[in-house]
Amino acid sequence: MKSKFLFTLLYVSCTYGCFSQNSNTSFLKAKYDFSVILDTTSKNEIRKNDLFVLKINKISSNFYSEIRHFGIKQRHDYLQKNSTDGVISIDNSKMNFGDADKESECVEINFDKKYYRVYDRISKTPHYYEDSLTTPVWMLLPDTITILNEPCQKATSFYRGRNIIAWFAKNIPLQQGPWLYNGLPGLIMKVEDTRDQFSFVCRELIAKPQTEPVFIEYENAEKVSKEIALKRKRLYIEDPIASSAQEWGVTMSYPGFDTNKPRKKKPYNPLDLGN
Repeated sequence: MKSKFLFTLLYVSCTYGCFSQNSNTSFLKAKYDFSVILDTTSKNEIRKNDLFVLKINKISSNFYSEIRHFGIKQRHDYLQKNSTDGVISIDNSKMNFGDADKESECVEINFDKKYYRVYDRISKTPHYYEDSLTTPVWMLLPDTITILNEPCQKATSFYRGRNIIAWFAKNIPLQQGPWLYNGLPGLIMKVEDTRDQFSFVCRELIAKPQTEPVFIEYENAEKVSKEIALKRKRLYIEDPIASSAQEWGVTMSYPGFDTNKPRKKKPYNPLDLGN
């Protein structure tokens, strides 16, 4: 018997056809637990964890850290509430936004035009880059597991420099998944690499999300090349001090700090390792 979730999803997706093409109303929201090993050269295998949201509508999808999104919105609302005539009154005891170490990138995919945009804010001005969306060449396997009461089938591929294993829900006919993973005959519920360096696991599905207030995290973002964006991101992760100096014009100075002394780079393990 097909799941109640499937019938709800099919109803919503069918009725969604009467919405405007420009509507951003999503008909599915999926939440994913994310885990990644920061330093692949260390035996300690320290992992970074996050919670991501995938919102899918008729023509596009948005994928972002829910924790960071909440922190940005909370900060925005706090500053708006505590601003009088352009002067901001800050109560540090209430500024617990909890997003500092969470992923800042937001991924937007346009299904019709087969491109994606990655938004980020590292410098004073938020930026984004645009690239064509490619679909992994999947190999479907007979193995099955159950995730959130949904039967899921196994698939494997080599995509963006990694060997990956995915599990897709056969009863949820959407070809999307977390990050840039797409192209399977069902929503991707879980995906990981074969070296166990990262994983996305779906923890919640909402077939007809309630209307949420529109909050644009990176308004007026400037378009940059993918090469520039990736260089900014790598520097930001590996050497935050150098990144601050380059992007914000902020230099650090305190007793014992030597700006000329080489600093040990922090580990950087991006999902996209290239082709």
